[in-house]
Amino acid sequence: MPLLRPALLLSAAALARLSLGFEAAEYELVAHLHHRNLERLEQTFWDVANPEHPSYLKHLSLEETAHLIGAADEDVAEVKEWLLSLGARPSSIRVSALRDSVAAALPLEM
Repeated sequence: MPLLRPALLLSAAALARLSLGFEAAEYELVAHLHHRNLERLEQTFWDVANPEHPSYLKHLSLEETAHLIGAADEDVAEVKEWLLSLGARPSSIRVSALRDSVAAALPLEM
């Protein structure tokens, strides 16, 4: 299992509430995951842009791009479990369309 080191970011709204002193019950935590197959993505880019290549103008769909560069199912599941262990509401967990980040609402404990 790969070692995940998600970057943690607070949403702009949560940061504003914290810095302005407004009381907030929760904050959004976003874990960014590493992209995979970036060399293949670049090659696909050049193939699609090359009029001489059979893939010319055959752009990848969002789903195809997510499958190519997005995190593996096991990695996404591991991050979801980690967010739940921090107290995330299960209904708040969202995986980005490219499968390169997972966000969740967590309680703000002061």
